Formats: sequence, C-alpha cells, structure tokens
Amino acid sequence: MTAAGPVALPPAAAPARRLGLVYEGRTDGERYGSWALCNRRLLGALRRLGVLVHVRRPGDPRPVGAAVADGWVSHYYPGLEPAGRFVLPPLGIPWFPWVAWEAGPPPEDWLEAWHAGRAREVWACSAHARRLLLSAGGPHALDPARVKVQPYGVDPAVFRPSGETWPVEREGVFRVLYLGGAVYRKGCDLAIRAYCRAFAPQEPTGLVLKLQGRGSFYRDAPAIQAPEDRADWQLAVSDRYSDAEVAALVRSVDVVVQPYRAEGFCLPLLEAMACGVPVVYPAHGPAPEYVPRDAGIAVGVCRGEPDVDDLARALRWLWKHPAERAAMGAAGREAAARHSWRAVALRVRAGVLGGSAGGEGDEAHEQQGVGHDEPEDEQEPGPGVAPHARQPATRKAAAKKASPAGTSAPRGGL
Repeated sequence: MTAAGPVALPPAAAPARRLGLVYEGRTDGERYGSWALCNRRLLGALRRLGVLVHVRRPGDPRPVGAAVADGWVSHYYPGLEPAGRFVLPPLGIPWFPWVAWEAGPPPEDWLEAWHAGRAREVWACSAHARRLLLSAGGPHALDPARVKVQPYGVDPAVFRPSGETWPVEREGVFRVLYLGGAVYRKGCDLAIRAYCRAFAPQEPTGLVLKLQGRGSFYRDAPAIQAPEDRADWQLAVSDRYSDAEVAALVRSVDVVVQPYRAEGFCLPLLEAMACGVPVVYPAHGPAPEYVPRDAGIAVGVCRGEPDVDDLARALRWLWKHPAERAAMGAAGREAAARHSWRAVALRVRAGVLGGSAGGEGDEAHEQQGVGHDEPEDEQEPGPGVAPHARQPATRKAAAKKASPAGTSAPRGGL
C-alpha cells in the first residue's frame, strides 16, 4: 500500500488592504467652526472602521504618494485659509471635495478648482446645498451625476436625552435656546424678536443664546443688544465648550429655535433632536430633509425670511403643551439615531471605494431625511427617550445674564 503524500494546501489569501484616505481639513472648532467640528467627529468614526486616515492641513506643501491613498477628501472653507481658495491635490488620487453651501450659486473659483483638479465627485452636505451647487451655469457647470449628497451627523452617545445639565437659577422656567453665529443669515435677531413677541417679561420663561465664533470667524458680527426692559435672557459666548458641555446645555432647555435665513445643514437642529428636545425651524433650506414633522414645528417663510409671528406662536404653543413637547422630543431622538457619525463614515468609505455617497437625484434626501467627537457607538441609548428623563447636574457650566453689549464672559447658571 502506497503512503499518501502530503496534502497540498491552497495559497494563503492575501490580507485585505485597508482603505487609505487623505483627509484635508481643520479640526480646531474654536477657529474654524462647524467645518472643523465635523472633521474632528468624523475622523474618529473613520478610524474605528479601520480606515487609514492621513490628516492634512489645507495647502500643506508636503508630498503624498499616490500609493498610500485611495482617495482625497477636502472638507474646509477656503475663505478661512491663507490661500483663500481650494489647493488642488496631486493628480492620480481620486478627489472628493465636500462642502456646505447655503445661498445662491457657489463661487466661480470653486467650480474652476473642481474642474482643474478633476474631482471624481463633489459632495454636498444636504440636498438643498446640492441644488445650489447645480444652479451654477457657464463653462464650469457641474455634472449632476457627479454631485452627491453627503449629510453630516451626530454622536448619539454624547447628544442624548439623559446626562448632565447646566445648573439653573430658577426652577419651573420654560427655556428657549438659540445656537449659532450672530450673523444675519443665521437668524439670531429673529430668535430674539420672536421670543420677545411670544412672552411677556413677567412670565416664567427665558431665552438662552449660545453664540459661536465671536472671537474668530464671526468677529465682525454685530454685538447682541439686550431687548429693551428685558432681564429674562442669557448669553454664552465662549467657543471652548466641549461637545459634552454643549449637549448638557441643550438638555437644560425646553426647545431649540434656529430661524435661519440661509443654511447649508444646521447641525444644532440635529443635535437638539438627539437630546430629545423639540425644535422650531424654517420650512425651507435643509432642515425639512432630516427633521420629521412630528419632531418640531416648521414655520412659514416669505422670500427667504422666516415669519416672526409664526415663530412666536410656535414657541408659545410649545410652552403651553408639555405633553406634546415630550412626544416631539421622542420622535426627534428616534430620527436622529439614524444619522450617527458612524453612518456618515460608512457612506464616505463607500463613496471613496466607488460606491455613491448619495444618489444622483437623492430623492430620499429631497423628500425625508437622511451626520462630537469620540466616543460614539459605545453605549448608545435606545431611541424615543422623553426629554424630561434628565439627570441632575453634577458640575458647574457657564452662562450669565448678558450685558447690554452682549460681550461679558459667561458664568453661573441658567
């Protein structure tokens, strides 16, 4: 009997190569705002997916070999950079410029750069922003098939209904919060006018303004003046609050109002929803894409101007209907849970690998919804938690009644 020879084993499969990605953008939210905050949050999610991420400052002259990169994502605002424009990546690396845009056609130099750099796709942060990008005509008009919707996200482990809250000076007060810059397009002035129209000074209500970029990109914004004869409002002006501190602030209020005139995405709305707080927002722009109708109140808009009377009526109605507020908060939380930064990272990876970050027409985004930092996905609470399921505050946060010029350093409680 002949002994059997050794069994030939098949050659070992080569280990799958990890996706290599050059990610061009800033991560300092204090100086570069929401663009940088989105980058910081997304980078952690990409790394947790195993993506090899090489982060570069915009315009960094150091060479990057094409062999180490499957794609090059540029997510930054050129107007905040020394060059004032997009700096083209090396030819041979698929380029994916990703932008937020809020009003009118995009700048011509953006279009020229995307053509000169042979961008494989251009990613817009919302279907609204995509429509604006495609509204540009001329020799550098964009091919609709190459303009995709890549919305932003939220960290549901940080922005959640339960957790720390900011200390309060008075119990039983209905608090309204605005988060964003004091610039015209953001509608901070409309939030103030609507609040003053909705509530009398003697009523148990309060307005909180969390202003962004006062010392950097919005340094030229007008000073916020205290409404005449009103002491029921407070101002937080620091850009140094952590994601956890901002989430604690959101959990401390009863409604978030963002009456923007023009906006590319509006992250505060999604973050408020994730915290189980109902929202008031304009029925135009990007918000209707991801805010369900039962998560807040959409107000009328006339020629790009949210109606102040509608805003005031919405705020007062929410004050008088706590049960409906709770239901809206639960609906918002459930919707926001679908828009984690992990979901954004999966779409980015698919887009770079040759899938689509979104659809050409992105009908789903057009019709209904579709993304601060790590950690995320570790202990994600279930959706539908009522906004009143909040834990007592365990630490001091910062806010104070504003001076008439609105520039004092915040301290104390709400």
